[in-house]
Amino acid sequence: MNINALYELFKRSRIPKEILIEAIYEYIGSKNGLREVAWKNGITHQALWYWVMKFRLFRERLHRIVAKRGGIPEVIVVDETELKTTQGTLYLWFALDPHNKTLLGFSITKGRSALECLLTFRYWFKCWGTKPLTVVTDAGVWYSILRRLGLKRLVVRGDLRSYIERFNTTLKSYRWFHSVLHCTCRIRAVYGSDHLSGFLTLFMFHYNFLRLHQSLGRPPLSSFLPRRWYEN
Repeated sequence: MNINALYELFKRSRIPKEILIEAIYEYIGSKNGLREVAWKNGITHQALWYWVMKFRLFRERLHRIVAKRGGIPEVIVVDETELKTTQGTLYLWFALDPHNKTLLGFSITKGRSALECLLTFRYWFKCWGTKPLTVVTDAGVWYSILRRLGLKRLVVRGDLRSYIERFNTTLKSYRWFHSVLHCTCRIRAVYGSDHLSGFLTLFMFHYNFLRLHQSLGRPPLSSFLPRRWYEN
């Protein structure tokens, strides 16, 4: 894969693609607000917001890229986190590679039942084109449905699951995460919204290709973007 694949998402933008992409990744990875990042890069905050939201179009393709670039290991760790909003409770599902810390996939559901679990895994397998042999989970009863998918389930407390629990905490600490929830809850329901899907897709790219991980000393997957974007 090369950067031209990412450029396709912004083919109708009048703003130079390099400036737009850099502004988006600066926003997702820094503590600066939307207006500050936009003005610093010479664009309007409305334009930056629009293209951040449009990043949802890259979601399924990004899942495929991650699977192709890093591969799907035989053992993955899956966890879900509860998200309280003014529109009700949502659940974010995440799948991580416990060895190289890659975020393999995410999903948003209204409930936390065996059906939502089944649909989430089927979506991931469709994007990945393959599936793992073993899934490490907590003791949630909804994961019992994994047998129907031919997966071995391993219930673990701590150890391999410690990292994904820290991941959930890290995600909720980002400033943009709180801002998008505030905006979404007041405008429309979060579930299935372009807002949350767009931000999480962007975060998945940032987490895998740009964000330096302390334990690795680099992003989990080698980046095809300029090195200066993730070295500082």
